[in-house]
Amino acid sequence: MGVITWALCIIFLDALLSSAQWAGLLLLKCSSCGGLAGVWAFGLVKWVFLHVLISALADRKHRALPHRFAALLCFIAPVFETGRVLTESPSEQYRGPSLDPIMLLLGAASSSLACLIWEKWLSRDGQMKKENLDTKRLLMRVLTYFKPDTVHLITAFGFLIMGVICDTYIPLYQGNVIDILSGQQLQSGFGYAVGHLVLIYSGSAVFSGMRGGIFMVALARLNKRLKHLLFHNLLKQEVHFFEANNPGRLSSRLHSDVDRMGRTVALNANAAVRSTAKTFLMLRVMLGLSWELTLLTCIEMPLLAIIQSKYISLSK
Repeated sequence: MGVITWALCIIFLDALLSSAQWAGLLLLKCSSCGGLAGVWAFGLVKWVFLHVLISALADRKHRALPHRFAALLCFIAPVFETGRVLTESPSEQYRGPSLDPIMLLLGAASSSLACLIWEKWLSRDGQMKKENLDTKRLLMRVLTYFKPDTVHLITAFGFLIMGVICDTYIPLYQGNVIDILSGQQLQSGFGYAVGHLVLIYSGSAVFSGMRGGIFMVALARLNKRLKHLLFHNLLKQEVHFFEANNPGRLSSRLHSDVDRMGRTVALNANAAVRSTAKTFLMLRVMLGLSWELTLLTCIEMPLLAIIQSKYISLSK
Protein backbone atom coordinates (compact mmCIF):
# COMPACT_ATOMS: atom_id res chain seq x y z
CA MET A 1 0.00 0.00 0.00
CA GLY A 2 1.20 3.49 -0.85
CA VAL A 3 1.56 6.41 1.51
CA ILE A 4 -1.58 8.16 0.24
CA THR A 5 -3.61 4.95 0.56
CA TRP A 6 -2.43 4.47 4.14
CA ALA A 7 -3.28 8.10 4.95
CA LEU A 8 -6.80 7.75 3.55
CA CYS A 9 -7.33 4.49 5.47
CA ILE A 10 -6.14 6.09 8.71
CA ILE A 11 -8.41 9.11 8.19
CA PHE A 12 -11.37 6.81 7.46
CA LEU A 13 -10.76 4.68 10.55
CA ASP A 14 -10.32 7.76 12.73
CA ALA A 15 -13.60 9.20 11.43
CA LEU A 16 -15.32 5.86 12.02
CA LEU A 17 -14.08 5.63 15.61
CA SER A 18 -14.98 9.27 16.32
CA SER A 19 -18.47 8.70 14.87
CA ALA A 20 -18.88 5.68 17.12
CA GLN A 21 -17.86 7.82 20.09
CA TRP A 22 -20.39 10.51 19.20
CA ALA A 23 -23.13 7.91 18.67
CA GLY A 24 -22.39 6.46 22.10
CA LEU A 25 -22.55 9.89 23.71
CA LEU A 26 -25.89 10.60 22.06
CA LEU A 27 -27.35 7.24 23.09
CA LEU A 28 -26.14 7.66 26.66
CA LYS A 29 -27.26 11.31 26.66
CA CYS A 30 -23.84 12.29 27.95
CA SER A 31 -21.87 15.21 26.54
CA SER A 32 -18.86 15.42 28.82
CA CYS A 33 -17.28 12.06 27.80
CA GLY A 34 -15.60 11.83 31.21
CA GLY A 35 -14.23 15.34 30.94
CA LEU A 36 -10.88 16.27 29.46
CA ALA A 37 -9.32 13.09 30.81
CA GLY A 38 -11.87 11.08 28.87
CA VAL A 39 -10.98 12.89 25.64
CA TRP A 40 -7.30 12.08 26.14
CA ALA A 41 -8.14 8.47 27.05
CA PHE A 42 -10.19 8.02 23.87
CA GLY A 43 -7.39 9.55 21.79
CA LEU A 44 -4.94 7.14 23.40
CA VAL A 45 -7.24 4.19 22.63
CA LYS A 46 -7.52 5.25 18.99
CA TRP A 47 -3.77 5.62 18.71
CA VAL A 48 -3.12 2.18 20.20
CA PHE A 49 -5.66 0.59 17.83
CA LEU A 50 -4.23 2.27 14.73
CA HIS A 51 -0.64 1.62 15.85
CA VAL A 52 -1.29 -2.11 16.25
CA LEU A 53 -3.19 -2.26 12.95
CA ILE A 54 -0.39 -0.52 11.03
CA SER A 55 2.26 -2.71 12.65
CA ALA A 56 0.33 -5.82 11.64
CA LEU A 57 -0.42 -4.87 8.03
CA ALA A 58 2.35 -2.53 6.88
CA ASP A 59 5.87 -3.51 5.87
CA ARG A 60 8.60 -2.87 8.39
CA LYS A 61 10.30 -0.35 6.10
CA HIS A 62 7.11 1.68 5.54
CA ARG A 63 5.67 1.84 9.06
CA ALA A 64 7.31 5.04 10.30
CA LEU A 65 5.27 7.53 8.28
CA PRO A 66 1.83 5.93 8.95
CA HIS A 67 2.70 5.66 12.65
CA ARG A 68 3.57 9.36 12.85
CA PHE A 69 0.46 10.38 10.93
CA ALA A 70 -1.81 8.21 13.09
CA ALA A 71 -0.35 9.66 16.31
CA LEU A 72 -0.78 13.21 15.02
CA LEU A 73 -4.37 12.56 13.92
CA CYS A 74 -5.39 10.86 17.17
CA PHE A 75 -3.93 13.46 19.54
CA ILE A 76 -4.79 16.66 17.66
CA ALA A 77 -8.35 16.63 19.04
CA PRO A 78 -7.26 16.24 22.72
CA VAL A 79 -4.74 19.05 22.25
CA PHE A 80 -7.49 21.25 20.77
CA GLU A 81 -9.85 20.46 23.64
CA THR A 82 -7.09 21.19 26.16
CA GLY A 83 -6.59 24.59 24.52
CA ARG A 84 -10.32 25.26 24.82
CA VAL A 85 -10.26 24.46 28.52
CA LEU A 86 -7.23 26.67 29.15
CA THR A 87 -8.70 29.65 27.31
CA GLU A 88 -12.19 29.45 28.86
CA SER A 89 -13.09 31.09 32.12
CA PRO A 90 -12.37 28.92 35.21
CA SER A 91 -16.01 29.28 36.27
CA GLU A 92 -17.30 27.67 33.07
CA GLN A 93 -17.78 23.92 33.15
CA TYR A 94 -16.30 21.79 30.38
CA ARG A 95 -19.10 20.64 28.06
CA GLY A 96 -17.24 17.85 26.30
CA PRO A 97 -15.93 17.51 22.74
CA SER A 98 -17.62 19.33 19.90
CA LEU A 99 -19.99 16.98 18.02
CA ASP A 100 -19.37 18.63 14.66
CA PRO A 101 -18.31 16.74 11.49
CA ILE A 102 -16.42 19.84 10.36
CA MET A 103 -14.01 19.29 13.26
CA LEU A 104 -13.14 15.90 11.78
CA LEU A 105 -12.38 17.50 8.43
CA LEU A 106 -10.31 20.24 10.06
CA GLY A 107 -8.38 17.68 12.13
CA ALA A 108 -7.65 15.51 9.10
CA ALA A 109 -6.68 18.50 6.94
CA SER A 110 -4.40 20.08 9.56
CA SER A 111 -2.76 16.73 10.37
CA SER A 112 -2.15 16.00 6.70
CA LEU A 113 -0.71 19.47 6.12
CA ALA A 114 1.58 19.25 9.16
CA CYS A 115 2.76 15.76 8.18
CA LEU A 116 3.36 16.88 4.58
CA ILE A 117 5.40 19.91 5.67
CA TRP A 118 7.46 17.79 8.06
CA GLU A 119 8.17 14.97 5.61
CA LYS A 120 8.74 17.24 2.61
CA TRP A 121 10.84 20.06 4.01
CA LEU A 122 11.82 19.47 7.65
CA SER A 123 12.78 15.79 7.86
CA ARG A 124 16.17 14.53 6.71
CA ASP A 125 17.04 11.48 4.69
CA GLY A 126 19.25 8.60 5.81
CA GLN A 127 22.46 10.04 4.44
CA MET A 128 21.92 13.34 6.25
CA LYS A 129 21.19 11.45 9.47
CA LYS A 130 24.38 9.43 9.04
CA GLU A 131 26.42 12.59 8.47
CA ASN A 132 24.78 14.23 11.48
CA LEU A 133 25.60 11.14 13.54
CA ASP A 134 29.26 11.37 12.55
CA THR A 135 29.27 15.08 13.28
CA LYS A 136 27.65 14.48 16.66
CA ARG A 137 30.23 11.83 17.51
CA LEU A 138 33.06 14.20 16.56
CA LEU A 139 31.48 17.02 18.57
CA MET A 140 31.16 14.83 21.66
CA ARG A 141 34.81 13.88 21.28
CA VAL A 142 35.80 17.55 21.17
CA LEU A 143 33.62 18.35 24.18
CA THR A 144 35.57 15.87 26.29
CA TYR A 145 38.51 18.27 26.14
CA PHE A 146 36.38 20.87 27.96
CA LYS A 147 36.12 18.77 31.14
CA PRO A 148 38.89 20.63 33.03
CA ASP A 149 36.96 23.87 32.39
CA THR A 150 33.60 22.64 33.69
CA VAL A 151 33.43 25.29 36.40
CA HIS A 152 34.27 28.06 33.94
CA LEU A 153 31.65 26.83 31.47
CA ILE A 154 28.92 26.51 34.10
CA THR A 155 29.65 30.04 35.28
CA ALA A 156 29.73 31.38 31.72
CA PHE A 157 26.43 29.70 30.81
CA GLY A 158 24.91 31.04 34.03
CA PHE A 159 25.86 34.60 33.06
CA LEU A 160 24.62 33.84 29.55
CA ILE A 161 21.17 32.86 30.83
CA MET A 162 21.03 35.93 33.09
CA GLY A 163 21.91 38.14 30.13
CA VAL A 164 19.23 36.47 28.01
CA ILE A 165 16.65 37.13 30.74
CA CYS A 166 17.57 40.81 30.72
CA ASP A 167 17.49 40.98 26.91
CA THR A 168 14.05 39.35 26.88
CA TYR A 169 12.48 41.92 29.19
CA ILE A 170 14.06 44.97 27.53
CA PRO A 171 11.29 45.33 24.87
CA LEU A 172 8.60 44.95 27.57
CA TYR A 173 9.99 47.77 29.70
CA GLN A 174 10.64 49.88 26.60
CA GLY A 175 6.97 49.49 25.73
CA ASN A 176 5.98 50.61 29.23
CA VAL A 177 8.11 53.75 28.93
CA ILE A 178 6.73 54.53 25.47
CA ASP A 179 3.15 54.04 26.71
CA ILE A 180 3.77 56.51 29.51
CA LEU A 181 5.39 59.05 27.16
CA SER A 182 2.51 58.77 24.69
CA GLY A 183 0.03 59.97 27.33
CA GLN A 184 -1.08 63.55 27.79
CA GLN A 185 1.06 63.97 30.89
CA LEU A 186 3.78 62.05 32.61
CA GLN A 187 2.43 59.56 35.09
CA SER A 188 3.80 59.00 38.57
CA GLY A 189 5.32 55.68 37.54
CA PHE A 190 7.52 57.15 34.81
CA GLY A 191 10.65 57.27 36.98
CA TYR A 192 9.96 53.75 38.22
CA ALA A 193 9.64 52.46 34.64
CA VAL A 194 12.79 54.26 33.48
CA GLY A 195 14.69 52.92 36.49
CA HIS A 196 13.64 49.39 35.62
CA LEU A 197 14.70 49.90 32.01
CA VAL A 198 18.12 51.26 33.03
CA LEU A 199 18.57 48.39 35.47
CA ILE A 200 17.71 45.81 32.81
CA TYR A 201 20.07 47.43 30.29
CA SER A 202 22.87 47.55 32.87
CA GLY A 203 22.31 43.92 33.83
CA SER A 204 22.38 42.86 30.17
CA ALA A 205 25.67 44.67 29.59
CA VAL A 206 27.31 43.34 32.78
CA PHE A 207 26.18 39.75 32.31
CA SER A 208 27.14 39.76 28.62
CA GLY A 209 30.59 41.09 29.46
CA MET A 210 31.13 38.51 32.20
CA ARG A 211 29.93 35.76 29.90
CA GLY A 212 32.27 36.84 27.11
CA GLY A 213 35.26 37.14 29.42
CA ILE A 214 34.80 33.73 31.03
CA PHE A 215 34.21 32.10 27.64
CA MET A 216 37.47 33.61 26.35
CA VAL A 217 39.34 32.27 29.39
CA ALA A 218 37.89 28.78 28.86
CA LEU A 219 38.68 28.96 25.14
CA ALA A 220 42.28 30.00 25.81
CA ARG A 221 42.75 27.12 28.27
CA LEU A 222 41.28 24.69 25.72
CA ASN A 223 43.57 25.90 22.95
CA LYS A 224 46.57 25.58 25.24
CA ARG A 225 45.70 21.97 26.10
CA LEU A 226 45.01 21.00 22.49
CA LYS A 227 48.25 22.52 21.24
CA HIS A 228 50.15 20.79 24.03
CA LEU A 229 48.60 17.39 23.14
CA LEU A 230 49.14 17.90 19.42
CA PHE A 231 52.77 18.94 19.90
CA HIS A 232 53.49 15.87 22.05
CA ASN A 233 51.87 13.64 19.42
CA LEU A 234 54.06 15.21 16.75
CA LEU A 235 57.16 14.50 18.82
CA LYS A 236 56.22 10.81 18.94
CA GLN A 237 56.13 10.47 15.14
CA GLU A 238 58.86 8.80 13.12
CA VAL A 239 61.34 10.71 10.96
CA HIS A 240 59.69 9.69 7.67
CA PHE A 241 56.45 11.34 8.86
CA PHE A 242 58.14 14.75 8.78
CA GLU A 243 59.68 13.94 5.39
CA ALA A 244 56.23 13.17 3.94
CA ASN A 245 54.49 16.18 5.51
CA ASN A 246 55.39 19.81 5.03
CA PRO A 247 56.58 21.36 8.33
CA GLY A 248 54.81 24.61 7.43
CA ARG A 249 51.50 22.78 7.09
CA LEU A 250 52.02 21.05 10.43
CA SER A 251 52.80 24.38 12.05
CA SER A 252 49.64 25.88 10.56
CA ARG A 253 47.53 23.05 11.94
CA LEU A 254 49.19 23.44 15.31
CA HIS A 255 48.27 27.12 15.57
CA SER A 256 45.44 28.29 13.30
CA ASP A 257 43.41 25.08 13.02
CA VAL A 258 43.34 24.50 16.76
CA ASP A 259 42.21 28.09 17.37
CA ARG A 260 39.53 27.81 14.68
CA MET A 261 38.18 24.53 16.06
CA GLY A 262 37.93 25.79 19.63
CA ARG A 263 36.31 29.04 18.51
CA THR A 264 33.74 27.18 16.39
CA VAL A 265 32.70 24.88 19.23
CA ALA A 266 32.42 27.76 21.69
CA LEU A 267 30.38 29.94 19.32
CA ASN A 268 27.99 27.13 18.39
CA ALA A 269 27.43 26.14 22.02
CA ASN A 270 26.92 29.78 22.93
CA ALA A 271 24.39 30.31 20.14
CA ALA A 272 22.51 27.06 20.90
CA VAL A 273 22.05 27.79 24.61
CA ARG A 274 21.24 31.45 23.99
CA SER A 275 18.66 30.71 21.30
CA THR A 276 16.98 27.96 23.33
CA ALA A 277 16.73 30.03 26.51
CA LYS A 278 15.55 33.14 24.67
CA THR A 279 12.89 31.17 22.77
CA PHE A 280 11.31 29.79 25.94
CA LEU A 281 11.50 33.14 27.73
CA MET A 282 10.00 35.02 24.79
CA LEU A 283 7.16 32.50 24.60
CA ARG A 284 6.54 32.97 28.32
CA VAL A 285 6.37 36.75 27.97
CA MET A 286 4.25 36.60 24.80
CA LEU A 287 1.76 34.19 26.38
CA GLY A 288 1.43 36.55 29.32
CA LEU A 289 0.59 39.44 27.00
CA SER A 290 -1.68 37.74 24.44
CA TRP A 291 -2.06 34.03 23.76
CA GLU A 292 -3.93 34.75 20.48
CA LEU A 293 -1.02 36.71 18.99
CA THR A 294 1.40 34.11 20.31
CA LEU A 295 -0.53 31.34 18.57
CA LEU A 296 -0.58 33.35 15.33
CA THR A 297 3.18 33.88 15.58
CA CYS A 298 3.84 30.19 16.23
CA ILE A 299 1.75 29.30 13.16
CA GLU A 300 3.43 31.69 10.77
CA MET A 301 7.04 31.32 11.95
CA PRO A 302 7.52 27.74 10.62
CA LEU A 303 6.04 28.80 7.28
CA LEU A 304 8.41 31.78 7.10
CA ALA A 305 11.34 29.52 8.02
CA ILE A 306 10.43 27.08 5.22
CA ILE A 307 10.07 29.90 2.69
CA GLN A 308 13.40 31.41 3.74
CA SER A 309 15.12 28.01 3.54
CA LYS A 310 13.76 27.40 0.04
CA TYR A 311 14.77 30.91 -1.03
CA ILE A 312 18.32 30.44 0.25
CA SER A 313 18.64 27.06 -1.49
CA LEU A 314 17.38 28.50 -4.77
CA SER A 315 19.56 31.61 -4.60
CA LYS A 316 22.78 29.61 -4.22
